[in-house]
Amino acid sequence: GLPPDCWLDEDTEVYRFTAEIFEEEYPNGPVKRKPLY
Repeated sequence: GLPPDCWLDEDTEVYRFTAEIFEEEYPNGPVKRKPLY
């Protein structure tokens, strides 16, 4: 992870993103959305 004071460095850039994760229930099986808690 990042050091707790990295936000003090003016060259630090923070990015965020969102994603939907899907998985097969078994190989070549049905695909379902995988919730991340």
